Amino acid sequence: ISIKDLAIKVAALLGKEGCEILGKEDQGWNPGRYVPDVSFVKKSLNLEQQTSLDEAIIRTAIWNGWKPWV
Repeated sequence: ISIKDLAIKVAALLGKEGCEILGKEDQGWNPGRYVPDVSFVKKSLNLEQQTSLDEAIIRTAIWNGWKPWV
């Protein structure tokens, strides 16, 4: 997920009208970007995803003081 898409998702989940994205569009492959392949560890340790991205965002927001009922 791109930073832009993540920002849009966070805004939507937390009830915001949207967000302003500053910066430039991704020009494609960025040799400075590193995304690790965790498939070996997941398979070796029999790990499964337990928390969705949406749930992780909401839990993180609550932990940082966001109050969904306000």
